[in-house]
Amino acid sequence: MLRLDDLLRDQPKFIETGPGELEYEGLSPEILRFIETRVSADSTTLETGSGASTVLFAMKQTRHIAITPDAQEVERVGAYCRDHGVDPNKVRFIVDYSEHALPQLALPMLDLVVIDGRHGFPAPYIDWYYTAPKLKIGGLLVVDDTWIYACQILRDFLAEAPEWELVYDCPPRAAVFKKLGEGSHSQEWIYQPYVNKRGLIRFENGICKPAPPGPAILAQKAVAHLKRGEFLTLAKKALRALNR
Repeated sequence: MLRLDDLLRDQPKFIETGPGELEYEGLSPEILRFIETRVSADSTTLETGSGASTVLFAMKQTRHIAITPDAQEVERVGAYCRDHGVDPNKVRFIVDYSEHALPQLALPMLDLVVIDGRHGFPAPYIDWYYTAPKLKIGGLLVVDDTWIYACQILRDFLAEAPEWELVYDCPPRAAVFKKLGEGSHSQEWIYQPYVNKRGLIRFENGICKPAPPGPAILAQKAVAHLKRGEFLTLAKKALRALNR
């Protein structure tokens, strides 16, 4: 029976990096070992991208969804599983870009999500946006390749969000979060600490400068409304804020 140590030693080359060129680009050993101890045949899991992690999910026999645009990559992963006595039949491969596939999928509730598909802006955020509401409370989210700026921003955003807890940081490769609450993907900016505390951008004499943080901006606007006698406008905005 294939073990994780065997998989790490083999470093199977699934990813095509050029014509006839294959590379091993799996999750770090630390993250793979973390995942191995957190999932079982009772788990429902999803990843954007595929590779060694897909083999691990097949080994653990989770109800797994792997989204990748490369059909040949899917064939290579399946062949490796079969050649090493691993049944890949519980893996549902979706051959498409995740930003196209996820908005159309009726996803089950998920125990663990790996974001490791396309890393160009805004793909990691789209992957998170569509999987976050389907991740169970207490479920785990793996953000891979945090050495890439787009992924690092997602990691930093989640680290400051009260709905998420950073449970395992593996810089510069990846970070793992536990979901503590709902709604972080649909909040307005003033309720998102990462965005709010950085304020807005303003221009003075053609120079771009940070504006005051969100609450200060709102207070300034409230004073302006009061000075103009726009009490109704101010009341409506206050009610909207209370109802969020």
